[in-house]
Amino acid sequence: LARPEAPSLQRDLAALYQHKYCTDVDLIFQGTCFPAHRAVLAARCPFFKTLLSSSPGYGAEVLMDIETAGIDVPMFSALLHYLYTGEFGVGGAEDTRLQNVDVLVQLSEEFGTPNSLEADMKGLFDYMCYYDALLSFSSDSEMIESCNERGAVAGAATGVSGGSGCPGTPDEDLRAHKAVLSARSPFFRNLLQRRIRTGEEMTERTLQTPTRIVLDESIIPRKYVQVILHCMYTDG
Repeated sequence: LARPEAPSLQRDLAALYQHKYCTDVDLIFQGTCFPAHRAVLAARCPFFKTLLSSSPGYGAEVLMDIETAGIDVPMFSALLHYLYTGEFGVGGAEDTRLQNVDVLVQLSEEFGTPNSLEADMKGLFDYMCYYDALLSFSSDSEMIESCNERGAVAGAATGVSGGSGCPGTPDEDLRAHKAVLSARSPFFRNLLQRRIRTGEEMTERTLQTPTRIVLDESIIPRKYVQVILHCMYTDG
């Protein structure tokens, strides 16, 4: 039997935009709230990179003031979908209007012109702006389960294991984005959603600490994780 085709970066980011996993900023446009991911938007769009740099902090509400004439709520949603996927959506009327040459010229003047999705996500991987996750490694299965249940509160704020029993230092940890981990991996998505349900996520956000995820080095050797992350961000 042939193996099922692996989901593409484009498809997974479309699902991320649709399902809103691990959002960290709310865009308010014409009275409608669009939960989004600041790392993706900043990587893809110079306009958002500048705008979001002035609105730090988890869950910031950012009021959108768009000068391009005729942009309504469906068109704004289609524009965000384009930034996440590199493609216009499902062919609705708002997509047709967004592909109008005059509208595209106005939008490019206001928002800037994105590179290819792959190039911008490669840049996000290389520079890790707005990273909100740290991947640590251990061979102690009980410690791994305990740290992943308790979250980053005990260890990530200082970056050392201290009394928490969680391994890792800043130099040993690998940075990542929860949005990308959730979009690309059911394992990470389930783990992070469980953290949200237990309330650990809100504690981390309040303390402005990245989420520490401890991986079993006997199953996923550390030397391979950088390669896996590269594939997650680029399909490469």
